[in-house]
Amino acid sequence: VDRLRELLPDNPHARTQCDHMQESITLSQVIVRRLLDYGRLTTSHRQSITVGALISRVESLAVPRLPSTMGFSSSIDEICLERVLSIDPEQVIGVLLELIHNAVVALSQNGGKIELHVTMKRWNLLKPPQVRISVKDNGRGVPDEIRSDLFKRRLANVEGQGLGLFLANKAIRGLGGEVVLQSSTEKGSKFSVLLPIVLPPPPEKLPPRRVK
Repeated sequence: VDRLRELLPDNPHARTQCDHMQESITLSQVIVRRLLDYGRLTTSHRQSITVGALISRVESLAVPRLPSTMGFSSSIDEICLERVLSIDPEQVIGVLLELIHNAVVALSQNGGKIELHVTMKRWNLLKPPQVRISVKDNGRGVPDEIRSDLFKRRLANVEGQGLGLFLANKAIRGLGGEVVLQSSTEKGSKFSVLLPIVLPPPPEKLPPRRVK
């Protein structure tokens, strides 16, 4: 892709196609990484990333691949944008792409809508606040009979559910977070990824002065 950019610097169509190829390469890397995680052939590589940068990467990979007849919207509470997460970005991006893909599967293309929403919550004053990244759809919802087992490995072949969600839950728990589900047959499904926000370290305490 880099070589094509060098050979065709003045061709806008070629630049657009190179961008699409680069996005596909990145997406393939995410998928392969998740499979390696499942086989325990790789380890998590934490790094600091802002919530805004994380969501921007998710949108750049997910939106171009959505059906043109399907609606998509995203919103981020302003307080979240510059908050810092200590995560493996590729793992979290893979999880969010999995949730968006599952929403597409659950929707009819005409009238289907996916909403990505990011908020910040603090459930316990003794713990860091959490960012909540929610993927909501207006599809058929998750059947009651499989909801309690949704994140278990044995559901790998139930309408594409199960193995991906098992991996998603495993990856997020490894980063100190969790995946939660709200679903109903009338209002669709809402999967939320909760991740702890990095707080600045407390100010260093100076040693007490010795009085002579």
